[in-house]
Amino acid sequence: MKRFLVFALASFFGWSFVVQAQPTSVPNPPAPAALPITLSDAAQLLGGPTLVTMHLKEASAQAVLDALSKQSGVPLRLLFTDDAVPAPKYTINIENQPFWTALMEVCRQLQLAPQLAGDRITQDLLPGNSDESLGAVIPVHPLVTLTAREMRHEHIFSLKADDKGAFQIPQDVHAIYFNGWALVDPKIRVAPNSTINVDITAAVDDKGQELPHNQGGASFVQSPVLWDLQLNMEGRGDASKKLASLKGVIKAFIVSKSERLEVPDLANAGPVSKIIKTPQGNETYHLMDLAQDGKQYEVTFSINRPAQTAPVPDEDINVQQLRNARQDLGSFTRLLDAQGRDIPYVSSKVNGEAVTLTFARQAEGENAPGAAKRLVLDIPVEFRELQIPFEYKDVPLP
Repeated sequence: MKRFLVFALASFFGWSFVVQAQPTSVPNPPAPAALPITLSDAAQLLGGPTLVTMHLKEASAQAVLDALSKQSGVPLRLLFTDDAVPAPKYTINIENQPFWTALMEVCRQLQLAPQLAGDRITQDLLPGNSDESLGAVIPVHPLVTLTAREMRHEHIFSLKADDKGAFQIPQDVHAIYFNGWALVDPKIRVAPNSTINVDITAAVDDKGQELPHNQGGASFVQSPVLWDLQLNMEGRGDASKKLASLKGVIKAFIVSKSERLEVPDLANAGPVSKIIKTPQGNETYHLMDLAQDGKQYEVTFSINRPAQTAPVPDEDINVQQLRNARQDLGSFTRLLDAQGRDIPYVSSKVNGEAVTLTFARQAEGENAPGAAKRLVLDIPVEFRELQIPFEYKDVPLP
Protein backbone atom coordinates (compact mmCIF):
# COMPACT_ATOMS: atom_id res chain seq x y z
CA MET A 1 0.00 0.00 0.00
CA LYS A 2 1.44 3.38 -0.92
CA ARG A 3 1.54 5.98 1.74
CA PHE A 4 1.51 9.63 0.89
CA LEU A 5 3.27 11.81 3.38
CA VAL A 6 3.99 15.48 3.53
CA PHE A 7 6.64 16.93 5.77
CA ALA A 8 6.83 20.51 6.87
CA LEU A 9 9.79 22.03 8.58
CA ALA A 10 9.36 24.89 10.97
CA SER A 11 11.82 27.72 11.49
CA PHE A 12 13.28 28.89 14.75
CA PHE A 13 14.41 32.44 15.48
CA GLY A 14 17.70 33.15 17.25
CA TRP A 15 17.87 35.24 20.41
CA SER A 16 20.69 37.43 21.58
CA PHE A 17 21.82 38.01 25.14
CA VAL A 18 23.44 41.05 26.70
CA VAL A 19 25.57 40.31 29.77
CA GLN A 20 26.83 43.27 31.74
CA ALA A 21 30.28 43.19 33.29
CA GLN A 22 30.33 42.06 36.91
CA PRO A 23 32.48 43.42 39.73
CA THR A 24 35.74 41.53 40.03
CA SER A 25 34.79 40.32 43.51
CA VAL A 26 31.65 38.62 42.21
CA PRO A 27 32.02 35.50 39.99
CA ASN A 28 30.36 35.67 36.58
CA PRO A 29 27.20 33.60 36.23
CA PRO A 30 27.35 30.62 33.88
CA ALA A 31 26.75 31.48 30.23
CA PRO A 32 23.24 30.70 29.01
CA ALA A 33 22.85 27.45 27.14
CA ALA A 34 23.05 27.82 23.37
CA LEU A 35 19.67 27.83 21.67
CA PRO A 36 18.62 24.86 19.49
CA ILE A 37 19.52 25.07 15.82
CA THR A 38 17.52 24.24 12.69
CA LEU A 39 18.66 22.33 9.63
CA SER A 40 19.36 25.64 7.89
CA ASP A 41 21.56 26.68 10.82
CA ALA A 42 23.33 23.31 10.73
CA ALA A 43 23.97 23.65 7.00
CA GLN A 44 25.73 26.98 7.61
CA LEU A 45 27.74 25.68 10.56
CA LEU A 46 28.80 22.47 8.81
CA GLY A 47 29.51 23.96 5.39
CA GLY A 48 26.52 22.52 3.53
CA PRO A 49 25.73 18.91 2.63
CA THR A 50 28.22 16.23 1.63
CA LEU A 51 28.21 16.13 -2.18
CA VAL A 52 29.36 13.08 -4.15
CA THR A 53 30.68 12.77 -7.70
CA MET A 54 31.53 9.25 -8.94
CA HIS A 55 32.31 8.08 -12.46
CA LEU A 56 33.34 4.41 -12.34
CA LYS A 57 33.45 1.86 -15.13
CA GLU A 58 33.63 -1.91 -14.73
CA ALA A 59 34.24 -1.55 -10.99
CA SER A 60 33.72 -4.21 -8.34
CA ALA A 61 31.10 -3.71 -5.62
CA GLN A 62 33.82 -3.12 -3.03
CA ALA A 63 35.56 -0.58 -5.28
CA VAL A 64 32.28 1.32 -5.63
CA LEU A 65 31.75 1.35 -1.85
CA ASP A 66 35.38 2.35 -1.24
CA ALA A 67 34.98 5.33 -3.61
CA LEU A 68 31.82 6.46 -1.83
CA SER A 69 33.42 5.97 1.60
CA LYS A 70 36.43 8.04 0.58
CA GLN A 71 34.30 10.99 -0.52
CA SER A 72 31.79 10.87 2.34
CA GLY A 73 34.04 9.96 5.26
CA VAL A 74 31.68 7.11 6.23
CA PRO A 75 33.11 3.58 6.22
CA LEU A 76 30.68 1.37 4.29
CA ARG A 77 30.84 -2.32 5.21
CA LEU A 78 29.39 -5.03 2.97
CA LEU A 79 28.30 -8.05 5.02
CA PHE A 80 27.86 -11.69 4.02
CA THR A 81 29.46 -11.78 0.59
CA ASP A 82 30.24 -15.05 -1.17
CA ASP A 83 33.79 -14.82 -2.55
CA ALA A 84 33.28 -18.07 -4.46
CA VAL A 85 30.65 -16.48 -6.73
CA PRO A 86 32.06 -14.39 -9.63
CA ALA A 87 31.38 -10.78 -8.76
CA PRO A 88 29.72 -8.57 -11.41
CA LYS A 89 31.20 -5.25 -12.48
CA TYR A 90 29.33 -1.96 -12.25
CA THR A 91 29.30 1.35 -14.08
CA ILE A 92 28.40 4.25 -11.80
CA ASN A 93 27.79 7.85 -12.89
CA ILE A 94 26.81 10.26 -10.12
CA GLU A 95 27.41 13.99 -10.42
CA ASN A 96 27.39 16.37 -7.45
CA GLN A 97 24.61 14.64 -5.50
CA PRO A 98 23.93 14.60 -1.71
CA PHE A 99 25.36 11.58 0.09
CA TRP A 100 22.07 9.70 0.57
CA THR A 101 21.00 10.27 -3.03
CA ALA A 102 24.30 8.74 -4.09
CA LEU A 103 24.09 5.86 -1.59
CA MET A 104 20.53 4.96 -2.63
CA GLU A 105 21.57 4.89 -6.29
CA VAL A 106 24.56 2.68 -5.45
CA CYS A 107 22.35 0.37 -3.37
CA ARG A 108 19.84 -0.01 -6.21
CA GLN A 109 22.54 -0.93 -8.71
CA LEU A 110 24.44 -3.24 -6.36
CA GLN A 111 21.20 -4.69 -4.89
CA LEU A 112 22.10 -3.75 -1.34
CA ALA A 113 20.06 -2.45 1.59
CA PRO A 114 21.24 -0.19 4.45
CA GLN A 115 20.96 -1.75 7.90
CA LEU A 116 20.12 -0.19 11.26
CA ALA A 117 22.84 -2.15 13.03
CA GLY A 118 26.51 -2.09 13.81
CA ASP A 119 28.09 0.94 15.47
CA ARG A 120 28.20 4.74 15.35
CA ILE A 121 31.14 4.74 12.93
CA THR A 122 30.47 2.19 10.19
CA GLN A 123 27.35 1.90 8.00
CA ASP A 124 26.52 -1.75 7.29
CA LEU A 125 24.97 -2.95 4.02
CA LEU A 126 23.37 -6.30 3.26
CA PRO A 127 22.25 -7.90 0.00
CA GLY A 128 18.62 -6.88 -0.47
CA ASN A 129 16.12 -4.41 -1.88
CA SER A 130 16.88 -0.90 -0.65
CA ASP A 131 13.43 0.42 -1.67
CA GLU A 132 11.71 -2.16 0.55
CA SER A 133 14.18 -1.61 3.39
CA LEU A 134 13.83 2.17 3.44
CA GLY A 135 10.07 2.35 2.83
CA ALA A 136 8.52 5.62 1.67
CA VAL A 137 11.36 8.11 1.16
CA ILE A 138 10.66 11.84 1.40
CA PRO A 139 13.44 14.43 0.96
CA VAL A 140 13.12 17.13 3.59
CA HIS A 141 16.39 19.06 3.40
CA PRO A 142 19.76 18.47 1.72
CA LEU A 143 21.05 17.33 5.14
CA VAL A 144 18.16 15.01 6.09
CA THR A 145 15.70 12.67 4.39
CA LEU A 146 12.89 11.06 6.40
CA THR A 147 11.25 7.73 5.66
CA ALA A 148 8.08 5.91 6.75
CA ARG A 149 8.70 2.17 6.99
CA GLU A 150 5.95 0.51 8.97
CA MET A 151 2.64 1.09 10.73
CA ARG A 152 1.38 -1.67 13.08
CA HIS A 153 -1.91 -2.01 14.94
CA GLU A 154 -2.37 -4.24 17.98
CA HIS A 155 -5.73 -4.83 19.63
CA ILE A 156 -4.97 -5.57 23.29
CA PHE A 157 -7.39 -6.93 25.90
CA SER A 158 -6.39 -6.98 29.56
CA LEU A 159 -8.36 -9.72 31.32
CA LYS A 160 -9.53 -10.43 34.86
CA ALA A 161 -12.20 -12.66 36.42
CA ASP A 162 -15.17 -11.63 38.54
CA ASP A 163 -16.31 -13.38 41.74
CA LYS A 164 -18.00 -16.15 39.72
CA GLY A 165 -14.93 -16.80 37.53
CA ALA A 166 -16.32 -15.13 34.43
CA PHE A 167 -13.90 -13.14 32.31
CA GLN A 168 -14.10 -9.37 32.23
CA ILE A 169 -12.26 -6.91 30.00
CA PRO A 170 -11.32 -3.91 32.12
CA GLN A 171 -9.15 -2.43 29.38
CA ASP A 172 -9.54 -2.53 25.58
CA VAL A 173 -6.67 -0.79 23.80
CA HIS A 174 -5.85 -0.26 20.12
CA ALA A 175 -2.09 0.34 20.11
CA ILE A 176 -0.54 1.92 16.99
CA TYR A 177 3.19 1.74 16.33
CA PHE A 178 4.85 3.86 13.65
CA ASN A 179 8.44 3.30 12.52
CA GLY A 180 10.57 5.42 10.22
CA TRP A 181 14.18 6.36 9.66
CA ALA A 182 16.02 9.65 9.41
CA LEU A 183 18.72 9.46 6.74
CA VAL A 184 21.26 12.07 7.81
CA ASP A 185 24.26 13.64 6.12
CA PRO A 186 27.67 12.34 7.29
CA LYS A 187 28.57 15.84 8.52
CA ILE A 188 25.91 15.51 11.23
CA ARG A 189 27.77 13.75 14.04
CA VAL A 190 25.81 12.88 17.17
CA ALA A 191 27.41 13.48 20.55
CA PRO A 192 28.87 10.34 22.19
CA ASN A 193 26.66 8.46 24.65
CA SER A 194 23.63 10.55 23.71
CA THR A 195 20.27 9.59 22.24
CA ILE A 196 18.01 10.64 19.41
CA ASN A 197 14.77 11.95 20.92
CA VAL A 198 11.48 12.10 19.01
CA ASP A 199 8.60 14.05 20.56
CA ILE A 200 5.03 13.87 19.24
CA THR A 201 3.29 17.23 19.48
CA ALA A 202 -0.02 16.25 17.80
CA ALA A 203 -1.69 13.12 16.41
CA VAL A 204 -5.12 13.66 14.78
CA ASP A 205 -7.21 11.08 12.90
CA ASP A 206 -9.51 11.62 9.92
CA LYS A 207 -12.43 12.41 12.25
CA GLY A 208 -10.55 15.31 13.81
CA GLN A 209 -10.03 13.40 17.05
CA GLU A 210 -6.73 13.66 18.92
CA LEU A 211 -5.17 10.23 19.46
CA PRO A 212 -3.52 9.64 22.83
CA HIS A 213 0.22 9.28 22.37
CA ASN A 214 3.51 9.08 24.18
CA GLN A 215 5.10 12.48 24.50
CA GLY A 216 8.40 11.16 23.25
CA GLY A 217 10.79 8.30 22.79
CA ALA A 218 14.56 7.93 22.66
CA SER A 219 16.90 5.62 20.78
CA PHE A 220 20.66 5.20 20.87
CA VAL A 221 22.64 5.79 17.70
CA GLN A 222 23.30 2.45 15.96
CA SER A 223 24.55 3.87 12.67
CA PRO A 224 26.47 7.02 11.74
CA VAL A 225 23.99 8.15 9.06
CA LEU A 226 20.71 6.39 9.94
CA TRP A 227 18.52 7.24 12.95
CA ASP A 228 15.63 5.07 14.14
CA LEU A 229 12.27 6.80 14.77
CA GLN A 230 9.67 5.02 16.92
CA LEU A 231 6.29 6.72 17.53
CA ASN A 232 3.57 5.12 19.68
CA MET A 233 -0.11 6.12 19.75
CA GLU A 234 -3.46 4.76 20.89
CA GLY A 235 -6.12 4.27 18.20
CA ARG A 236 -9.91 4.30 18.39
CA GLY A 237 -10.73 0.91 16.90
CA ASP A 238 -12.62 0.99 13.61
CA ALA A 239 -13.47 4.68 13.97
CA SER A 240 -10.14 5.84 12.49
CA LYS A 241 -9.22 5.06 8.88
CA LYS A 242 -6.16 7.24 8.55
CA LEU A 243 -3.86 9.51 10.46
CA ALA A 244 -4.70 12.95 9.11
CA SER A 245 -1.76 14.65 10.82
CA LEU A 246 1.17 13.45 12.90
CA LYS A 247 3.39 16.27 14.08
CA GLY A 248 6.56 16.10 16.09
CA VAL A 249 10.19 17.11 16.42
CA ILE A 250 13.43 15.14 16.31
CA LYS A 251 16.10 16.32 18.75
CA ALA A 252 19.78 15.38 18.87
CA PHE A 253 22.95 16.93 20.23
CA ILE A 254 25.40 17.19 17.34
CA VAL A 255 28.94 18.41 16.76
CA SER A 256 28.47 21.97 15.49
CA LYS A 257 32.16 22.86 15.36
CA SER A 258 35.32 20.77 15.12
CA GLU A 259 39.01 21.15 14.35
CA ARG A 260 41.07 18.68 12.33
CA LEU A 261 44.40 17.11 13.20
CA GLU A 262 45.75 15.25 10.17
CA VAL A 263 48.89 13.21 9.63
CA PRO A 264 49.14 12.50 5.87
CA ASP A 265 52.19 10.17 6.08
CA LEU A 266 52.49 8.29 9.35
CA ALA A 267 55.72 6.53 8.40
CA ASN A 268 57.59 9.82 7.92
CA ALA A 269 55.78 12.00 10.44
CA GLY A 270 57.83 14.04 12.86
CA PRO A 271 56.40 15.53 16.07
CA VAL A 272 52.72 16.30 15.56
CA SER A 273 50.67 18.55 17.83
CA LYS A 274 47.70 20.88 17.62
CA ILE A 275 46.23 23.46 19.99
CA ILE A 276 42.42 23.40 20.23
CA LYS A 277 40.36 26.25 21.64
CA THR A 278 37.51 25.09 23.90
CA PRO A 279 35.05 26.94 26.16
CA GLN A 280 37.27 26.02 29.14
CA GLY A 281 40.55 27.08 27.55
CA ASN A 282 43.13 25.66 25.17
CA GLU A 283 43.82 21.93 24.84
CA THR A 284 47.03 20.62 23.26
CA TYR A 285 46.98 17.32 21.38
CA HIS A 286 50.26 15.47 20.83
CA LEU A 287 50.63 12.34 18.70
CA MET A 288 52.85 10.26 20.97
CA ASP A 289 53.11 6.86 19.29
CA LEU A 290 51.94 4.60 16.48
CA ALA A 291 52.61 0.95 17.30
CA GLN A 292 51.90 -1.99 14.99
CA ASP A 293 51.50 -5.62 15.98
CA GLY A 294 50.68 -7.64 12.86
CA LYS A 295 47.40 -6.28 11.53
CA GLN A 296 46.67 -4.29 14.68
CA TYR A 297 47.60 -0.66 15.25
CA GLU A 298 47.63 1.40 18.45
CA VAL A 299 47.57 5.19 18.14
CA THR A 300 48.35 7.11 21.33
CA PHE A 301 47.65 10.80 21.93
CA SER A 302 48.31 12.94 24.95
CA ILE A 303 45.82 15.70 25.71
CA ASN A 304 47.00 18.56 27.90
CA ARG A 305 43.97 20.36 29.31
CA PRO A 306 43.83 23.67 31.17
CA ALA A 307 43.70 23.48 34.95
CA GLN A 308 40.12 23.55 36.26
CA THR A 309 39.84 26.87 38.09
CA ALA A 310 36.12 26.71 38.85
CA PRO A 311 33.52 23.96 39.08
CA VAL A 312 31.56 23.30 35.90
CA PRO A 313 27.79 23.57 36.34
CA ASP A 314 26.08 20.21 35.88
CA GLU A 315 23.57 21.85 33.55
CA ASP A 316 26.30 22.98 31.11
CA ILE A 317 25.43 20.46 28.38
CA ASN A 318 28.14 21.60 26.01
CA VAL A 319 30.88 20.99 28.57
CA GLN A 320 29.40 17.59 29.42
CA GLN A 321 29.41 16.56 25.77
CA LEU A 322 32.98 17.78 25.29
CA ARG A 323 34.05 15.69 28.27
CA ASN A 324 32.33 12.62 26.81
CA ALA A 325 33.93 13.22 23.41
CA ARG A 326 37.42 13.22 24.93
CA GLN A 327 36.64 9.76 26.32
CA ASP A 328 35.47 8.54 22.90
CA LEU A 329 37.96 9.96 20.41
CA GLY A 330 37.74 6.78 18.33
CA SER A 331 34.34 7.89 17.06
CA PHE A 332 36.00 10.93 15.48
CA THR A 333 39.21 9.29 14.21
CA ARG A 334 39.97 7.56 10.90
CA LEU A 335 43.04 5.44 10.15
CA LEU A 336 43.39 4.93 6.40
CA ASP A 337 45.61 3.04 3.98
CA ALA A 338 47.31 4.57 0.93
CA GLN A 339 44.12 4.15 -1.16
CA GLY A 340 41.97 5.92 1.45
CA ARG A 341 40.32 2.73 2.76
CA ASP A 342 39.38 2.68 6.44
CA ILE A 343 41.09 0.39 8.90
CA PRO A 344 38.28 -0.44 11.36
CA TYR A 345 38.32 1.15 14.79
CA VAL A 346 38.17 -1.41 17.62
CA SER A 347 38.48 0.23 21.04
CA SER A 348 39.96 3.03 23.12
CA LYS A 349 41.75 3.26 26.46
CA VAL A 350 42.23 6.34 28.62
CA ASN A 351 45.09 6.59 31.12
CA GLY A 352 45.42 10.06 32.60
CA GLU A 353 46.30 12.43 29.75
CA ALA A 354 47.04 9.53 27.36
CA VAL A 355 44.37 8.17 25.00
CA THR A 356 45.16 4.99 23.06
CA LEU A 357 43.00 4.01 20.07
CA THR A 358 43.14 0.48 18.64
CA PHE A 359 42.48 -0.30 14.96
CA ALA A 360 42.68 -3.68 13.24
CA ARG A 361 42.80 -4.87 9.61
CA GLN A 362 40.33 -7.74 10.01
CA ALA A 363 39.30 -8.35 6.40
CA GLU A 364 41.23 -10.52 3.94
CA GLY A 365 41.53 -10.55 0.18
CA GLU A 366 42.11 -8.14 -2.65
CA ASN A 367 39.77 -5.43 -1.38
CA ALA A 368 40.95 -5.48 2.24
CA PRO A 369 42.66 -2.29 3.51
CA GLY A 370 46.44 -2.23 3.37
CA ALA A 371 49.01 -0.84 5.79
CA ALA A 372 48.18 2.33 7.70
CA LYS A 373 49.23 5.47 5.86
CA ARG A 374 47.15 8.45 7.03
CA LEU A 375 45.46 9.56 10.26
CA VAL A 376 42.56 12.02 10.50
CA LEU A 377 41.13 13.22 13.82
CA ASP A 378 38.19 15.65 13.81
CA ILE A 379 38.16 17.02 17.36
CA PRO A 380 34.76 18.32 18.56
CA VAL A 381 34.92 21.77 20.15
CA GLU A 382 31.21 22.66 20.29
CA PHE A 383 27.89 20.82 20.51
CA ARG A 384 24.40 22.18 19.78
CA GLU A 385 20.95 20.65 19.94
CA LEU A 386 19.56 20.13 16.43
CA GLN A 387 15.75 20.21 16.16
CA ILE A 388 13.95 18.85 13.10
CA PRO A 389 10.18 19.55 13.14
CA PHE A 390 8.09 17.30 10.86
CA GLU A 391 4.52 16.50 9.88
CA TYR A 392 3.13 13.33 8.30
CA LYS A 393 -0.25 13.75 6.58
CA ASP A 394 -2.96 11.30 5.46
CA VAL A 395 -1.20 8.12 6.60
CA PRO A 396 -3.50 5.06 6.26
CA LEU A 397 -4.10 3.27 9.55
CA PRO A 398 -3.99 -0.55 9.64
